[in-house]
Parts: sequence; C-alpha cells; structure tokens
Amino acid sequence: MQESMADAMMMSGNAMAELAPAAPQPIAQAQMQAASSEEAATQVVFKYPEPVSLESGGSVMLPIISRSVPAEQIALYNPGTHPTHPLASIKLTNDGEASLPPGVVTLYDRDSGQAVNFAGDAQLSPLPAGDSRILSFALDQKVSVVKTNDFEERRIGGTIIDGIFNLNVKQLSKTSYTIENNGETDRKMIIEHPKQGGWELQMAKEEGGDDIEETNAFYRLPVTVPAGEDKPFDVILERPIQQRYELTGLDGNMIAAFVASRTLSEEIRAVFAELSEYKQKVEDRRRVRDGLDNRIERQKSDQERVRRLLTSVPSNSDLYRRYLADLNKQEDIVQRLMGERFEADEAVREAEAAMLTYARQIRITG
Repeated sequence: MQESMADAMMMSGNAMAELAPAAPQPIAQAQMQAASSEEAATQVVFKYPEPVSLESGGSVMLPIISRSVPAEQIALYNPGTHPTHPLASIKLTNDGEASLPPGVVTLYDRDSGQAVNFAGDAQLSPLPAGDSRILSFALDQKVSVVKTNDFEERRIGGTIIDGIFNLNVKQLSKTSYTIENNGETDRKMIIEHPKQGGWELQMAKEEGGDDIEETNAFYRLPVTVPAGEDKPFDVILERPIQQRYELTGLDGNMIAAFVASRTLSEEIRAVFAELSEYKQKVEDRRRVRDGLDNRIERQKSDQERVRRLLTSVPSNSDLYRRYLADLNKQEDIVQRLMGERFEADEAVREAEAAMLTYARQIRITG
C-alpha cells in the first residue's frame, strides 16, 4: 500500500497548465524533476527548478510531488457512518518537511500475485508535515460489527452532615462491540467511539495495543481482529456524580436500600439502620392519625345524611326526634375522635422531632 500511495500522491499533486484554445493535442508528461516546496504563512509554494516551454495549443502535466508516503491500511468503524460495517481506509502520515496540498487521492493495492488493482478514491485535506490523516474509500463488507449498550450506577461512599446525606455515585456507560472478520486477512480496526461531556474513558484498550488517539468528538480505539474470527471489545465511560438526600425525607424503601448496600461504609449503614427505627415510629403514628381522619370523615358524612333526613320529616314526629338523637350521638363521637386525633397528631410531631434531632446530630465526613 505504501508504494501505491506514492503513485496516488503523484496523481493528485499534478498541476496542468493550459494556454490559448487550439486544436486538442495529447497531454505530455514533463520529463523533469518534481518541484521544490516552501512553507509560506498560509500556504505551500511549489517552485520548478527549470522553465517549461510549450507549443501553441499544447499542454503539459507538471509533477509537484514525487516521493513515497507512509500509509497503513485500516478498517474505520463509526456507528454514525454505518451501523454494521466499517469503512476501508488508510492512515496516511506526512513524514516529509513540507505540507501536502489538498486534492483527490487515487488508491491502488496489490493482490497476492502482485498485480496492481484500483481500490478507490478519497479526498485529502491539507496535511501538515508530521501529521496524519485517515482516508476512507469504500465499505468493508467482510467485517461486521454488532453494538450493545449497558448502564450501571455504583455507590462509592458519602458524607452525612446536619441531616444531609451526600452520596458519591459512579455512573458507568458500557458499550460492547462484537466484531466479526469474515475476510482472509487480519483486520486492524479503529473504532470511533463518541465522547460524552463530563464522562471519562475508563477502559478500552487491548493488552499490549497501540495508544488511543482522540479527536474533538471521538476516541479512536485500536483493535486487531484475526481473519475468520469474532472478537468482543468493551468500551467503558465513567462519570462521578453526587446525589443529595435529606435524611428525614427518605422513604422506608430507600433507607432499606442504603442499609443493604455493600458499597457504603459500616458506619453509614449503621446510621441508616437506626434511622429506619425512627422512621418506623413516625410511620406507625401517622397511620394511627390517618385512621382517625378516615373515621372522622365517615362520621361527618353520616351526619350530613341525617341532617338531610331531618328536613324531610315533620319536626313534631317520633321519626324526627329519633333522627335528632342519632345526630347528637354522632356529634359526641366526632368530638371524641377529634380529641384522639389531636393526641395522635402530637405523637406524630414528637416522633418526627426525635428523628430530626437524631439526623442532625450525625456527622460523618468520610
């Protein structure tokens, strides 16, 4: 591929000079040395070592670059470009002293019999000296990629100060790539994995593999897949976050989850175990109060029913006097329940105050 890329660069770097219109003439290849190059502030200037003479109506192709350029064949996978197959590509490195100009690069490859075959065309942007570019020219249908995603949160500790639990959480975003190489040769893959704001790359490297490269939007992750084999490759991004909880505002299920969490310290878990007892007392007393509220509501509803009946019978009738007696009894029951409800409400406030006092006296800083 390196030799073929030299040919490609010669083709893309040719400049054609045309004079006044005339009858078409065959284009001649100038038999001369390539132009010398000089870096200017914003461009590369190519200068020919000798003048060129043309007949009227003639044209000539002038080579401006004629040298070998290192190139490595790779398969570039980006799920945003194609969800299943990578792109057949080359990684071109400018090891010269001057920038390479932009243009169309024609790529050739040699088969097992050393025959030269056309591989494709690619667009080259300006390539400064010492820099590299990845040029893609075709879809590599002999390699398939299946991608799956998973997400996990891990509690890794926290602090409790003045009744506030600050929980440190590590979020993990895992992408599993399964690469199937149906070709007859090994494939060096580069997976372009998207970056995410606030997330850092934790693991995505083969043992003994090349260094990971980065662009503004992607991690470029190298992985080699042997011919005729499948290979899994996992990429894990992590993000630390902090979640804030008010101890007295937690429900029983959340408290139980913290008690059972093996990633929290014994000290923090013991706090939540005791907090669970305070919470249980509060909930028990709230249930008593809520039960009284329901009974009072039912009595008041029944009172309204009896009042409606009183308006439907004569005031001097026995039935009227019976309804009135029932109404008085119901009022006595309501008054008694209201007293019990007041005591139940006081009990709830006492239990809540005890839980708040306990929560605010805890101080765990690490």
